[in-house]
Order: sequence, then structure tokens, then C-alpha cells
Amino acid sequence: VIEANPAAEALTGRARLVGQPLQAVVSAGSRDNVMTLLGAVSASDDVPASDIELAPSGVTCSMSASLFRHNGAGHYLVRLAPALS
Repeated sequence: VIEANPAAEALTGRARLVGQPLQAVVSAGSRDNVMTLLGAVSASDDVPASDIELAPSGVTCSMSASLFRHNGAGHYLVRLAPALS
């Protein structure tokens, strides 16, 4: 995680997301979903969000992502939103 806003930190229950690997924020059971989502956005701009479970809180949220390039390097912009009940 390179940047995170306060809302993302509140949703994840972590005081500091910057510097954490993305997989540390996601429960083990949701990691395959995250990798599938990131792979899909690498190939297409129209990828639906995926429901994932955050670690360690267990909160379910919707994750969407897009890929962008900056200074020749690829970066993912990941958005988290509370899952609709």
C-alpha cells in the first residue's frame, strides 16, 4: 500500500495501511478473489467489483480496482466500500 485515505484505514480497522502489503489487509480466504480481480483489471477496463473479507476485522466489503501507469511503472488503484447487506 503506497497511499491510503482515513476512510480506508477506518474500514480496515488499521491505524496505518501505508507500507503494508495488500495481502496483509485481506483475509486468507479472500486472497484468491483479490488476485483474480487484479489479474482481470490488468487485461480489461470493465471488471466488476468483488466481495472480500478484510483481515483481521472480518468485515466484508466490495473491492474494485483499476490499473494505471506512472513513470513507467504499473500501479493499482484499489477502492474498498462497505458491502451492501
